[in-house]
Amino acid sequence: MNDDCLLNDLAVLVTRPQHQATHFCQLIEAAGGRAVRFPVIEIADIEDRAKLQQQIEQLERYDYAIFISPNAADKAIENIIGQRNFPQQVKRVAIGRKTAQKMQELGYPAEIFPEDGYNSEALLTLAEMQQVTGKKIMIFRGGSGRKLLGDTLQLRGAEVEYAEVYRRVKPAPTERLGSLLEKVDVVAVTSNEGLQNLYSMADKVARMQLRKKPLLVGSRRVVELASKLEFNTAIIEAGNPSDSGMLDALCQWVQSGEHKSVRKQ
Repeated sequence: MNDDCLLNDLAVLVTRPQHQATHFCQLIEAAGGRAVRFPVIEIADIEDRAKLQQQIEQLERYDYAIFISPNAADKAIENIIGQRNFPQQVKRVAIGRKTAQKMQELGYPAEIFPEDGYNSEALLTLAEMQQVTGKKIMIFRGGSGRKLLGDTLQLRGAEVEYAEVYRRVKPAPTERLGSLLEKVDVVAVTSNEGLQNLYSMADKVARMQLRKKPLLVGSRRVVELASKLEFNTAIIEAGNPSDSGMLDALCQWVQSGEHKSVRKQ
């Protein structure tokens, strides 16, 4: 993280889920910026737990348990230890360091995770994920998501099953977004789902405002989606979607002087 970062009262719209936004907001404010919260994804419990309970009951049949996000780790481990002991023979796998950190906090540290990278592509490069012929793998996730990880592991000969441990819910559209966009300089979005939700939550006028705001994004995939949605402003791409990665990218952008052209509209 850039210790010399000065955001000079730059206002940032933070779109992380409410319970995950605090640390990023604190980093922004510690660097002299202003964080404006506007969650575009809500984390909710699954409606029918019967299938999950059955999957947890049979967890010892699997070789690997992969946790696809910090939320997945939190909800899955809560459900597992509420129902049974975590089987010792099942190797715990995290999609990235942030998920591994959450698992460590929960007392069930990840045995396998990529040191660099925060996505399926990074995990799939690990040696343990290369030789999986005949292995049984449970992927804990929230609702539908990218299929790359599961599909690739199946192509490599693994038997893959998904366990849905939470739901990602899009908040209802609100007129409040337009007024918030008038007050911020930069919009921070970490995922495609987040950007798509933000865009769909905006009315016609707010979408025009949104397209003019510099975007701070967490991956190349979000850059590509922003292009499809016809954003015609600066896009600040972070090396990874972690809080520190996003702040570093924002600080570098400010230090480059490009932020001086930003005007609250």
